Amino acid sequence: QACTDPVARAQLMRDQGLDRTVLFSTLFLETLTDDLVYEAALMRAWNDWMAEMRSKAPDMIEFAALVPIRSPELAVQEMRHAKEKGATAVMILPTAGERMLHDPLFDPFWSEAQNMNMPVCVHIGWPNPRQTFECTTPSSIFLGAFDLSVWWAYISIFTGGIYDRF
Repeated sequence: QACTDPVARAQLMRDQGLDRTVLFSTLFLETLTDDLVYEAALMRAWNDWMAEMRSKAPDMIEFAALVPIRSPELAVQEMRHAKEKGATAVMILPTAGERMLHDPLFDPFWSEAQNMNMPVCVHIGWPNPRQTFECTTPSSIFLGAFDLSVWWAYISIFTGGIYDRF
């Protein structure tokens, strides 16, 4: 799963008849800190590392950049940086903490993604710490906080107005 040897991974992909892969992080499937600047720095470090790994097999390996979506300004900055480094998409979680993705606060992010022609991919996770905290059993943690988080993104994208505005 790890991309610690991108040259060997590219060879394995060739052996299996695969042309290209887009790698997504599974480290950032939940809010790691309340400090948005620190979160942005962690995501920058991951994006820079992925860009370095990609540079060893650029014809086969792509990556989806992480952006600190809870701060639209920082998210836009990181999206620009990551695209310059070779990211082909952006990965966000199904909500931005306790806020829905269609909240007008995030319009600058959606607008810039559209302007940059940067696909935005929503990855399943535990994006809302309050919701995760309230789930107290393994089944409620996975079914309630994890699996159902995708429905929050679905609501935002298809009925919250994101497609209407962007």
